[in-house]
Amino acid sequence: MFATNTQLSVIDSAFGVIEVISEHDYKKSGERLIAVIATAAAIIVGIITYCTTALQLFWLDNGERIMTRAFQTVIIAADFAGNCYYAGRDCRRFASTASARIMDRAYYSLIA
Repeated sequence: MFATNTQLSVIDSAFGVIEVISEHDYKKSGERLIAVIATAAAIIVGIITYCTTALQLFWLDNGERIMTRAFQTVIIAADFAGNCYYAGRDCRRFASTASARIMDRAYYSLIA
């Protein structure tokens, strides 16, 4: 008896689900989905258009200055790299001579 009631309640639940599904208005849901997607697309396009216009206006006002500063930065960085190279080359000669003298003094002080 208990098994029969369980089977009937499962079948009754299945029919209830089928009834809810059959009463659902798919056309209205589809129209809502299309409206939501169209609204999201319009918002995205509007934001991208605004940002593009704002960046173009910013570049018109500041583009020349930005390019000038970028060129100056590249020149300064290249000059700094050259100065570092020449300083390293001169330091190598000094360090080599100084370390040779220190080693000679240490060697001769240990011998004497």
